[in-house]
Amino acid sequence: MAVALFSGNNLQVITDGPEVDLKTGEFHRFSASPTNFTIESGAVAADHIIENPDTLEVYWVMSNLDQDGQSYGNRAATFLDALRTKIKARELYEVVTRHRIYPSMAITDVSAEHIGPFTGSLRGRIAFQEVPRALLERATVPESKLKTPVKKTASTQTNSGRVEATTPTDADKKAAESSSGSVLSQIFKR
Repeated sequence: MAVALFSGNNLQVITDGPEVDLKTGEFHRFSASPTNFTIESGAVAADHIIENPDTLEVYWVMSNLDQDGQSYGNRAATFLDALRTKIKARELYEVVTRHRIYPSMAITDVSAEHIGPFTGSLRGRIAFQEVPRALLERATVPESKLKTPVKKTASTQTNSGRVEATTPTDADKKAAESSSGSVLSQIFKR
């Protein structure tokens, strides 16, 4: 899992990505959605409130000056292209901010606008959303520890899915004849 680091004023968006000139803000969102339906008195309210995934937005500014600080280059365009590549990769990131560490986040939105009068400068926002993950563990329980004996209820593999047609017997024919007629005639036996 890659790391997105947002500590201090500099922003290293991805561990192998470029830094922006200034991080202008962070917006952390924790929310929940209560049910729209009436709940019974005495019901546990927490059972009717769904916690939404955490979201994070980081705002940044990037100039288009080259490393020498004298000439305009394509630094901002390169950075924007790198962010586009990251969102298309659909990877999860460990996002580190000054206020919180998010262990499993996906990039959901990248926005950038050109800010004048500086040639090529960008002001933007990158949005992340938590992807809940669960650690699945497998436990092996010996058959002797089970309270009820294990019974094999499925058919054997050689017979599974096999359907065979047979000719009806005399008893089948009588049953079909006695059940013919309308439902009312069967009820009133006429």
